[in-house]
Amino acid sequence: MFSIITTVPSMTMPKSMVAAMFSLSRMGFATILACSAMAVAIGGLGRFRWAGVAAPLAILVSALAIAPGPLLDRFSAAEDEVRPQLWSEARQLAAAYPTFGCGLGTYGSAIQKYRDSAPTGLVEFAHNDYLQLFTELGIAGSMPWALFGGWVFVTPWRIALSGARA
Repeated sequence: MFSIITTVPSMTMPKSMVAAMFSLSRMGFATILACSAMAVAIGGLGRFRWAGVAAPLAILVSALAIAPGPLLDRFSAAEDEVRPQLWSEARQLAAAYPTFGCGLGTYGSAIQKYRDSAPTGLVEFAHNDYLQLFTELGIAGSMPWALFGGWVFVTPWRIALSGARA
C-alpha cells in the first residue's frame, strides 16, 4: 500500500545524506545518519524485527565507506580548539540573561562583553545552534522549541510501538 508518510522520507534520505556528506558538516552528517537509522528501526518494528537492528548498522557502515576523506578527517582532528571556549563564553551570556535571553539576533553584539577567546576576531555566532538559540531566547523562549523537539522525537516511536500504520 502506498503511504506518503513512508515514501517521502525514503526518497529524501539518500539526497540528504549526500548533501550532508559533501557539506563537510560533522553534525549534519551525524544527524542524517541518526535520523536514517531511527526511520529504518521504526519501520522494522513489524514482521521483520531483525531489520530494525541490521538496517541501521548497514546504513552506518555504507555511509562511512562512501563518506569523503575530508569529512572523516574533521571527525578525527581536534581542529576546533576555540569552539569550547566560545561555548563557555555563550554559557556566561546565558547566565546573565536566563529568563528571556539577550534577544533574538543579538548574540553577536551581546557576547562581546564576555569574550576571552580569539580577541582579535569578531565572533557573531556560538558555533552551536542550540546554545545560541538558548542564549538569545532564554528559558521562556526555548521551552516551546524543546517541547516541539520532544514531540517530534517521541511521536514516531509511539506510532511504531502501538502497531498503527499510516
